[in-house]
Amino acid sequence: MSGPIDPPIDPPIDPPIDPRVDPEADTGADSRGRWALGLIGLSVLLVLVIGSFGPTAAQAKLPGGPAWLPPYGFASFGWIRDPGPFVVTCLLMLAMAIGATGLLTGLGAIDRGWRPDTRRLGRAGIVLTVLMIMVGPMGSTDVLMYAGYGRLAATGRNPYVHTVRELINSGDPIGVATTGIRWVDTTSVYGPIATGIQALASLIGRSSVHTTVFVITAAGAIAYVITGILLRRLAGADEIRRSRVLLLWTLNPILLFIAVNSGHADTIGIVFAVASLWALSRKRWILSGLLIGAACAVKITFGIYVLGLVIVLRGLPRRLATVLVGGLVLGAVSYALVGPQALRSTLLAGGNYAAASPLRWPLYPLSALIGQQHGVTVIVAVGWLLMFVFGRLLYRLLPHPAPASGEDQDLAARAVPVLAALGLGWILTSAYALGWYDVIAWAPLTLVAGARLVDRVVTVRTAVLVAAYLPGAASAFTPATQWLTDGVRNVVAPAVGFALMAVICWAVWRQRRGSEGAARPTRRSAV
Repeated sequence: MSGPIDPPIDPPIDPPIDPRVDPEADTGADSRGRWALGLIGLSVLLVLVIGSFGPTAAQAKLPGGPAWLPPYGFASFGWIRDPGPFVVTCLLMLAMAIGATGLLTGLGAIDRGWRPDTRRLGRAGIVLTVLMIMVGPMGSTDVLMYAGYGRLAATGRNPYVHTVRELINSGDPIGVATTGIRWVDTTSVYGPIATGIQALASLIGRSSVHTTVFVITAAGAIAYVITGILLRRLAGADEIRRSRVLLLWTLNPILLFIAVNSGHADTIGIVFAVASLWALSRKRWILSGLLIGAACAVKITFGIYVLGLVIVLRGLPRRLATVLVGGLVLGAVSYALVGPQALRSTLLAGGNYAAASPLRWPLYPLSALIGQQHGVTVIVAVGWLLMFVFGRLLYRLLPHPAPASGEDQDLAARAVPVLAALGLGWILTSAYALGWYDVIAWAPLTLVAGARLVDRVVTVRTAVLVAAYLPGAASAFTPATQWLTDGVRNVVAPAVGFALMAVICWAVWRQRRGSEGAARPTRRSAV
């Protein structure tokens, strides 16, 4: 007789696979992560070294002192000489290329299982943010215009009626520092909260351009750090999303350069927008509305977030009404304090086009047919229409939670991919969207894991757009520098923009074709 038969042994059950992690990932994730951090560190170091030169083609002069107060420039001590506009431009472009490579390497490492120490590196990110305002703002002279608008407000004039030209004509030191900037004859296009911060900086800095600019950039640095903290709160205990927030926001060398060092108002606006999303996750409806209203009172383009919230809350009309009323009340009060001219001035700002926009190329034949003014009107309108088209396409490429009903649904989780898709759709297709506008897409995208293509699209888009407007502080160049900047701004950037839009269309087409192919066998087997 044979012995007892052993019961069959069940095969071991593999642990569930996270769909956001490549199941065939290599084991070198940590090594890739270290490479990513090294490249990010090198990019930031290059920016700081260039900033330490002091006034260059990338950095405007900031007279007034005091010398002990940042930003610092060692050229004033005779230690470093300006290497010239071509070298400065090339080095900054190199820094953006290295930074983008670091981000792409880091994204690949996260896909393969890299989980950095978010607390330790989060503290390192705060240090890098502070270092970015220790040197003068580069890549743009917008911060000088902020100082001019703040000076107008602080001296009793309305920056939505008066222009910085008046300060120049009167010999005001803040106005004189803006001489040569193309916007000195333009009234402010920023909301009342932005103007309030600019006026406060002017009151602190008085006639010192140096101090006024530092206060503005310091406010932006604080806002940037707070945004990162809020994004980590929204990421919760999800290690992948926390790693993404660390990489794509806290340590992002491109954003540290253009959002923090350059001191753009968008960095102030995004903290209110993300705070509104955080309030939404806590179901604090009125607070969410007030905060999104504050974002729009910094810059009207954050109205895209209002559109996103309308899409998400459309099934909850009472909650939607509460959020909208909160935003409208804050917006109405803030704009009423500065006068109706403010709303008119900010709304009229949308009728421009940027040289690096892909829609600039169709403007040439349109101008020949109907004139440049009408041609600009057409491409601006086309840009807004394309925003909705590409917003929808991008939403298809982003993972998002299944629709749910009732009060228990995670509305913030639903809002994140909607806001990311709308934001990226807008910056890709707008007739006028510059590199620093991209924070509107970066912030929500940090919380969306599993969209490799979209991550890479926004990384390439921002790096190229930032490079397109370098060096940023000089209007007259050597022939070599002019050739380089014209080539990147007028040829490379629009071409990349069209290429990225084509990649998105191709990816959606491929996704649809794949889903249709997967559905056909199912239908045949059912017969």
